[in-house]
Amino acid sequence: MNDGLTLPLEVRDPEGDLVTVLLMNAKAANKSREQGELWTVVPPGDRVLPIEGAEFLLLEVAEGNRYRCVLGDAEAVDAVLEAVATRFSGLAEAELPPVAPASGSQPTLEKLKAVIAGRHRDLPEGSYTTLLFQKGEEKIRKKTGEEAIELILATERQDLVSESADLIYHLMVLLEVKGIPVEDVLAELESRMT
Repeated sequence: MNDGLTLPLEVRDPEGDLVTVLLMNAKAANKSREQGELWTVVPPGDRVLPIEGAEFLLLEVAEGNRYRCVLGDAEAVDAVLEAVATRFSGLAEAELPPVAPASGSQPTLEKLKAVIAGRHRDLPEGSYTTLLFQKGEEKIRKKTGEEAIELILATERQDLVSESADLIYHLMVLLEVKGIPVEDVLAELESRMT
């Protein structure tokens, strides 16, 4: 199976009945196995996010180029159904970190900073950024560290780009929770160029 493919994910309850169909790729499958809860691809793009509380008994590649997941219990089923009702229904484009223009200009960082600050202020339901803020600084630090490790392990160009974006996003969430303006980081970088 090609690691770059996003494929259907059959999500089944402990009895084997189909709950829903989501999307999964190799990155989401690996994160699911590492974390012990279901991660899926969230359109648009290939961003992978966890479904908190969606613990599973089995995650496998099934026949016909698809993934299959058997959830652990009724609470996991409820978590998946809640995610479908909130996250995957009418997902706002602003929910995901913006894609940087080819120039990598600073306005993209400013837009991202504004989105993150808005999530921190409003804590909209179903937002991954809200989830991070609700989990607290330690969770944000842990996620930032995980993204740094994934960047170190990336070898392909697209993976390096994707993991770099994930790291920058999580770093900016950490800066927001600590009340540190990204401009302070940029000023520090500029001071090192002299």
